[in-house]
Amino acid sequence: MSATGATQAALFAGQVLLIDDDPGVREPMAAVLRSWGLQVAEAETLRQARAQLKRGDFGCLVIDKCLPDGDGFRFALELRAKNCQFDLVVLTGAPLPEEAMKIGDRFKGYLRKPFSYEKLREFMWSLLAASGDEIEPKTNFEPGRMEKHAPREVRFIGNCEEIIAISNEIAKLARMSTSCVISGSSGCGKEVVARKIHDLSARRTKRFVGVNCGAIPEALIESELFGYTKGAFTGADVRGKPGRFEEADGGTIFLDEITEMPTSFQTRLLRVLQEGRFLRLGATEETEVDVRVIAATNRDLEAEVKAGRFREDLYFRLRGSEIYLPQLRDRGHEDIALLIKFFAQRAVDEVLRRVAFSRSAWSALLAYEWPGNVRELENVVRHAVQSCNGGVVLVSDLSRQVQASIAEREKEAVSEETEAVVGVKLQAAVSPEQIEGGKLSQEEVEGIVSEVLKDTEDGRFPNLDVIQVRAVDAAMARSSGNVSGAARLLDVDRKFVDRRVLPHWRARPLRTV
Repeated sequence: MSATGATQAALFAGQVLLIDDDPGVREPMAAVLRSWGLQVAEAETLRQARAQLKRGDFGCLVIDKCLPDGDGFRFALELRAKNCQFDLVVLTGAPLPEEAMKIGDRFKGYLRKPFSYEKLREFMWSLLAASGDEIEPKTNFEPGRMEKHAPREVRFIGNCEEIIAISNEIAKLARMSTSCVISGSSGCGKEVVARKIHDLSARRTKRFVGVNCGAIPEALIESELFGYTKGAFTGADVRGKPGRFEEADGGTIFLDEITEMPTSFQTRLLRVLQEGRFLRLGATEETEVDVRVIAATNRDLEAEVKAGRFREDLYFRLRGSEIYLPQLRDRGHEDIALLIKFFAQRAVDEVLRRVAFSRSAWSALLAYEWPGNVRELENVVRHAVQSCNGGVVLVSDLSRQVQASIAEREKEAVSEETEAVVGVKLQAAVSPEQIEGGKLSQEEVEGIVSEVLKDTEDGRFPNLDVIQVRAVDAAMARSSGNVSGAARLLDVDRKFVDRRVLPHWRARPLRTV
């Protein structure tokens, strides 16, 4: 086994070696650990353990003290003497000797036999949580904890003012049958709102039919929405086919991305909204339907009307009621946290293993801008829960975009801090009286700040010497190389200038700021 010295990396990679000669203990324990996503190798004897150690790099050894061919604890001590790095858990029926302390902080303790598997879960979970990034409180998710709801019930989650107002509007619209429009950026949950309106309405026993208008070719949209009769076109089914409006009869049809609907077809849709009738493709008799239309768009409908891409009469017919969904980043951290927990619990129920979030991963999720809104959050959380090793979601389990945003925020923070530090230092060094007196102008001070910040575009904080040299360089130039004058200008002791900065300044030519 290589001496990597990287406990957290090895442990969270899920590499555990379980050594116990009793299959009644070893096999159920291995099953528990594997259910958390850990990679577990098993051995019955020290000889088998040595063979396993040659084949893999293990971050944690769970070993029985009494094995057929030797003392498991003494074996662990021998490995430590060879500078092998691992966390150690000992299974024993008696207290361990004082030599246990020789393992140091890598010795995580022992479990007294017999022990319950609830005790095992608690012990190993504390080991996993403590060995890496600190666990964010209240983010421990276990299978089966999802609140029980009716199979078809749609959850609309949020506590911010905007979401509460939207929930009230949903309840009001559910009592009506008029068409309405839901607008907002992609991924905000427009279909969730539409389904919620349907589920709370008197139409809930009938179908909710969703249609993505942007995914249907212009040549097919009429047959897709209104259906067709036998022989309507080459290859038409011998029985004909009902359209989506007929499928939604008595219920609700949700027309997503309605601004993608061809203007040539918008007139026919308007007639359906007004009269509840349409012609199947190839038919001679009209079909009547009772359908509530809910449309959705991620564009400004009024702007689309002005641009001539959307019929004004259809716009006014649809917008009897309108709901605008805010972007996720505008809903606040509380709503984001609620959604993370909801999707995490759902994902945990899928993978059937316990999962928690590290504090840094949790903070990264809350701070991310979520340009893809709720849809992106759901996908990121689901992937992280399903792919994490060791039962803990780390920053490395998050999407590439979330990880990149962390680096970008750190870079911005450094840049802001740099600008603040440089600005404060220079402004403090040059009083308003000095500026007005013509010693250093405000423009000159700002120029020094900008010059220093050019060196920090890669996100690195500038060395303090750089800030000092640039400031004193300007002061020396303004005072024609007079050290005392530069010290007075910067309001520092002459010895400080002479000792810390002057050697650097003398190495460069005098310049005018």
